[in-house]
Amino acid sequence: MTSSGETAPDVSIVVVNFQGGHAIAACLRSLFEDNTAGREIIVVDNHSSDDSPAIIEKMVNPQDRGRWIASPKNVGYAAAIDLARPLCRGRYIAVLNMDTVVEPGWLDPLVEHLDQHAEVAAASPLILLADGKRVNAAGQWVHRTGLGFNRDLGRP
Repeated sequence: MTSSGETAPDVSIVVVNFQGGHAIAACLRSLFEDNTAGREIIVVDNHSSDDSPAIIEKMVNPQDRGRWIASPKNVGYAAAIDLARPLCRGRYIAVLNMDTVVEPGWLDPLVEHLDQHAEVAAASPLILLADGKRVNAAGQWVHRTGLGFNRDLGRP
């Protein structure tokens, strides 16, 4: 439970946005339509100059499990996630790009796997390219330097 007496979410979903006016509404709509309990949504706008901040402000409010942060400058992807981290109340953090559209229940198998395997530190769903026919990532190959590379990129 949190200090206000409400139950903390299982997952804090962080969406990083930069100039995402063409995509952010579909992303947020898909997240809010997935009515799975135990989720909160935090959007970080990385100082966009397009219409995406207005879209985010219109769509994200605390009553719908959401909050947003307007960064005063573009701090980059990883630093934007760091801006959201102090607001995250979930046991897990899911990080999404602003052009991601999720399917209902997308997060449930990942949370279940993490709950059942304490030795696992990260999980990734199958991510398809926008055409819905080819793979963007089926997990990651992690190089010894820490760089990640999408597995099966472009495969049917």
